[in-house]
Amino acid sequence: FMDEKLKLAKLESECKILIRLKWEYYTGKLSMEELDELGWQPFQKKILRGDLDKYLDSDSELIAKNHCLIFQEEKVKYLDVIVKSFNSRHWKIRNAIEWRKFVSGVS
Repeated sequence: FMDEKLKLAKLESECKILIRLKWEYYTGKLSMEELDELGWQPFQKKILRGDLDKYLDSDSELIAKNHCLIFQEEKVKYLDVIVKSFNSRHWKIRNAIEWRKFVSGVS
């Protein structure tokens, strides 16, 4: 469970970094060296600040990373439910034993 939570935290950090890099890419603030390092071609268009969100929201790399993040969040939520059910199982078993004792007349 903790491994999956750590993976989620790592994915969230990677997502934030990728968003910043894409923002710099679309605003033309990345150097040619950084573009080469990332394997991206220079962005030729000039984007208005109001339109930048549309480009970021429709970027295929950001969408793929976001899907991974959502999948990991769901996995952590599911594992959390399982862990909580194990924790509550102790009380359910105890109550069942107490009920059996009560029904059979044992104090």
